[in-house]
Amino acid sequence: MRRTFGRALAALGVVVVTGACATLGRQAFSPPTVTIEDVRIAGIGLQGGTLDVRLSLYNPNNYRLDASRFSYKVMMDTLTLGSGAVTQRLTVMGRDSTRVTLPVSFSIREVLAAGSTLMARGTLPYKLIGELTVATPFGEITRPFEQAGMFKSGDLNIR
Repeated sequence: MRRTFGRALAALGVVVVTGACATLGRQAFSPPTVTIEDVRIAGIGLQGGTLDVRLSLYNPNNYRLDASRFSYKVMMDTLTLGSGAVTQRLTVMGRDSTRVTLPVSFSIREVLAAGSTLMARGTLPYKLIGELTVATPFGEITRPFEQAGMFKSGDLNIR
C-alpha cells in the first residue's frame, strides 16, 4: 500500500513540475512580429494572377525560432483576395529577422472589385490575417497575427 501511494505521489510530482515548466516557457515566449514589406504582382492573365507578399519576420526572443507553418488570408477592403499556407521550415535567430514571400493566387473577379475601389477612392485598405507555428525550446506554439494598412494607387509594384 505504501509503495503504491509513493509511486502515485511521485507521478503527481512529475506532472506538476512538467506543467509548471510548460507554463513558465509559454510566459517566457514573445510572439514574432510580422510586417508586410512589399506586395508585387508576380503574374496576371485572363483568369487571374499571383501576388507575392513579402514579409519580415522578427524574433524578439533571445533564442532561435523555427517556423514550420504560415497560414494566411489576404483581404482587400472587405474582399478576400486569396489565402494559403507555407510549410517550408524557416529559422529566425534570436533578436534577428528574416524575410519570407507568400504567394497569393487570385481570380480576375477579385482584381476587378479591388481595382474599381482603388480607382474610385485612390486608396484601398488591406489586411493580412493568419497563424504562425514556431518550434521553441518550450515546444511548438501557434500564434495568430494580423496587420492592416492602406495601399495608395501608386503602391503596387508590377514585375
